[in-house]
Amino acid sequence: MNKITCHCGRCCINLETEKVYRTLICACEDCRQALEWAHKEGGVKPNDLPKLVYVDSDIESFSGLENMRAFQLRKGSNSTRIYCKECFSILAVDHPNYNNERFMFFENHCSTTLDTFLKPNAVTYLDHLPEGSKEIIPSELPQFGDLDKPDQWEEFAALLEKTAYPSSVKEGRGIRLTNILDKVGHIEVLNLEPGAPIKK
Repeated sequence: MNKITCHCGRCCINLETEKVYRTLICACEDCRQALEWAHKEGGVKPNDLPKLVYVDSDIESFSGLENMRAFQLRKGSNSTRIYCKECFSILAVDHPNYNNERFMFFENHCSTTLDTFLKPNAVTYLDHLPEGSKEIIPSELPQFGDLDKPDQWEEFAALLEKTAYPSSVKEGRGIRLTNILDKVGHIEVLNLEPGAPIKK
């Protein structure tokens, strides 16, 4: 059994899945803003190109619910993030596009026993990369400037379709991330301005 834990060890998600589904490198302002907020509160310092790790939402059990909290960046946000209120590790991210079959977490912003070295499928939202960023963009990976543009989204979706495999999640079995979110209950809305820097 693999697991995802916060850095202080108070929160744990035990996974039925044995492997990572997909990884991406993302420069979008929302990922960066969420990680900067967590860092301001005491979490790990992020870089401008975090690695996103996707796994099947097939959870055997979880612990530390009393230390789990959830937030959205602003009203109407699609992504809901679960974090530990003690160390501000971001444990998991839900999004409607995941269809309750998968969820995402940020490499290095929590701990996991999963092998996360799977090569990323692409680098996304490079148009959001801050001016003057010193991050090295992997030149061997497909690159997308802004997936909010329909033509780029279609190309990106076609790329992902080539590498998709059927979900291992079976109806009526296992716990989904949304079940944990239901138990966490209240979702804090941070009301952050889009793209606004987080000051320490």
